[in-house]
Amino acid sequence: MKYVQPYGITDPEASYINGDPSIGRQGSIPPAAAFENPMRELVHIITDSLLVPSDSDLEQCAKGIRSQRMNYVEDTGSANNLSVALTPPLAAYSLGLVLRVKVHTANTGAATIDAGAGRVPIRKPNGGEVASGDLPAAGLIELVYDGTVFQMINFGGAGSGGPGTIFQINIPYTVDTSGVANTVIANFSPAITSLTAGVIVMVKIANTNTSNSNININGLGNVPIKAQGGHASWPLLPNDIAAGDVVVLIYDGTSFWIYPNSAINIASLFNVTTVAQIDSLFAALGRKRISTTGTVRILMAAGTYGPAFGAFGNAVITAFHPDSDRITVEGTMVAGQSPPTTANFQRSGSSSSARAADSAFNISMLRAKYATEVQIGSVAGAAMQHVGPGKITFKNILVTGPNTTVSGQRGFSADASALFCVGCTAWGIGDTGYAVTSGRIDTQDSHASGCASRGFVAGGGSTMGLSGGGAYGCGTNGVEASTGSAIVTTPTDLATSPPNGTLPFGFSSQCNGSYGTYAQSSNIYVARGTIILNAIQDMVANNMGISAQFMSSVTTMSPAAGTVGNLNSISINYG
Repeated sequence: MKYVQPYGITDPEASYINGDPSIGRQGSIPPAAAFENPMRELVHIITDSLLVPSDSDLEQCAKGIRSQRMNYVEDTGSANNLSVALTPPLAAYSLGLVLRVKVHTANTGAATIDAGAGRVPIRKPNGGEVASGDLPAAGLIELVYDGTVFQMINFGGAGSGGPGTIFQINIPYTVDTSGVANTVIANFSPAITSLTAGVIVMVKIANTNTSNSNININGLGNVPIKAQGGHASWPLLPNDIAAGDVVVLIYDGTSFWIYPNSAINIASLFNVTTVAQIDSLFAALGRKRISTTGTVRILMAAGTYGPAFGAFGNAVITAFHPDSDRITVEGTMVAGQSPPTTANFQRSGSSSSARAADSAFNISMLRAKYATEVQIGSVAGAAMQHVGPGKITFKNILVTGPNTTVSGQRGFSADASALFCVGCTAWGIGDTGYAVTSGRIDTQDSHASGCASRGFVAGGGSTMGLSGGGAYGCGTNGVEASTGSAIVTTPTDLATSPPNGTLPFGFSSQCNGSYGTYAQSSNIYVARGTIILNAIQDMVANNMGISAQFMSSVTTMSPAAGTVGNLNSISINYG
């Protein structure tokens, strides 16, 4: 709108003057445009703001300007090419021009806009092109013209090119009031009245869990807690939620998920009934360390395990964990029974018929004592083995073989690893009851009976420590050490054991088909043991082997005690 000068005056900037009759001065005559033009200008502000002019409202201009409706437009263009029309139309883009645009189609990349004065780019505040999804369909974007492009000043970074939208939430927090392990009671204030997928809460835990656990939030009922990265069969392990931990729990509509504590710091018990459960348990334990204050006891229920191999592929049961020295795999005894002693085994002779009769008697005796039995079929492999670091404990377990020759079959096996067998027995194994290569096996009151070849074998530079127990009626040797290995047998309690191998304290090797002990390029040391009634010799040292005995009962030896023979081997008798 132009300035309208007084009527009849040619100067376009002439001012209006008031008339004054006292001095004979005539006032300016206002032309019609001086009244009409301002009113039409004001009415356009009102109507362009989509208001209806009214005589009763004298603040419509203020309302229209405040609404910013004249800067709002709706896109009618295509993806990446926005088009809008303003009222009145734009003939040129002025510096600082603000447009608020409702996008019609989401962009897929760099975008432009034509607001009536030509098409110009839309850019992010840092000058970069907008990325796919930065201009969402039906979204409102605010653009300011900087003289060259329209900058998107409310950029939220929906696409890959932006910094991302930031959401701030307040995670509810409370302290667990449960008085028992494996149940978390979380009463939040203000109360959580319903659970929907995506709910996140934080709880300071009162009790370390010992098994699967639930959380009850504001009395809504128990909901399972599961560990991120947990095994499907073992969704929560002991010490996954530890007393004093502040745990973040995320609800998926069915369960609450946590990031678990990485250690087991408590004495933990796992009850298992199948080989598959044992396999999945060791897989689940792989995400945990067992601290020096923690232990794991895996209790096998009464029943038969095997003969099929488990998940590892060459054994019925395979144990593995970096902290195996704090793990015990334990079988169940028949009610009122304890593991057998040497006195419980029948040992009538070393002939094949005597050994067969003894084996039949012994398996009946063993099954009357052990409720847990691990069977292995007529295949090479192991009934139970340990792989990896640490020395695991196998306790009160009977392993049985096919009672016929199977080359390479083992009852308890440790290759480049270590075992501690307590109160265990291997019966009828196709080759060897207890076998170790480049590792170590220690036993306490453990036995090998009727194995097709040997009872206990250490090879490849291995060591064995046999405390109590014995080998009876095996096809060849009761105890064998080869290739730079060493075996030491001692009584269960050396301090209180009577002399000369009086049972049940000393290790016993009796009625085997060839030798009681056989040392080839290795050492076997027998303390207060009983090595008798073996078919060929009780103790043999061969090819630079050494057999030594201390107050032990031995009938025959080769070479003779105190002499060198059998390819520079030696037998030594200390008592």
